[in-house]
Amino acid sequence: MTPDERQKLIEELAAETKKLAEPVDFADLEKKGVLIKAGAWYRVPDFRKLPEHVSAKVREIAQDSKGVKVKLDKATQFDKLARKFEKLSK
Repeated sequence: MTPDERQKLIEELAAETKKLAEPVDFADLEKKGVLIKAGAWYRVPDFRKLPEHVSAKVREIAQDSKGVKVKLDKATQFDKLARKFEKLSK
């Protein structure tokens, strides 16, 4: 791997982990009807309306008679990793 390829890979990883570290405003998304709380899951009436940083956090997807539901990773799990990649990408 060349130094340029390495740097490009680090920058891509930095961008993705930054997205994963971005917090989800659950209250706002529920208010807009994008997410609907269903126990430990969230129902998603229209996947296309999920913000990119939220869809990146989808850990599990299931479907039942009421539709699609998801479980999300917590943004805090990615904070430390995002900071490391950000330092490397500079």
